[in-house]
Parts: sequence; C-alpha cells; structure tokens
Amino acid sequence: MSTDFHMLAEALDENLAAQDQIRNLTAQLAKVHDFIHARREFVGVLRQYSTEDMADYHRWTGHAEARRELAETLGLEIDQQTGGLAEREGEPR
Repeated sequence: MSTDFHMLAEALDENLAAQDQIRNLTAQLAKVHDFIHARREFVGVLRQYSTEDMADYHRWTGHAEARRELAETLGLEIDQQTGGLAEREGEPR
C-alpha cells in the first residue's frame, strides 16, 4: 500500500508540474499572439505615412516585417488587406 501511495504522489507531482508548464506556455502564446496581432497597427501607420522622416518609416517597416515573418514561421496567414492575421472560418479572433 505504501508503494501505491508513493506512485500516486509522484503522478500527482508530475501532473501539477505539467499544469504549470501548460499555464506558462499559454501565457507565452498570448504574448506571441499580441506581438503578431500588433502588425495591423504598423501597417496602418505605414499606409498613412508621409515621407518626412525616413528613419521612422524604416523602423515601422521593420516592426511589421518581424511580425509577418514570425506569423509565417508559425504557419499563420496574414490578411493582405488589413495587415493583420487572416481570420479562418470558425476560429476565434
């Protein structure tokens, strides 16, 4: 019976550790989503941009490009009209 208790205790510890990892990964995923989703804002600024300050233009272009590359690496589609993530039918925003 003692062995069963120890096995159960170990399984519980492993389960709790896995739950912690899931919470941490979920938090990281939310950060990644927010980072990629912010691309729409940079694209909006670029579309309204006047060529007064080329340094700002290049900086905003770099921000938009980094987000596009990350999205593509993760297999996500970018909506070319809005610059944001393409919405797929049945998926939450």
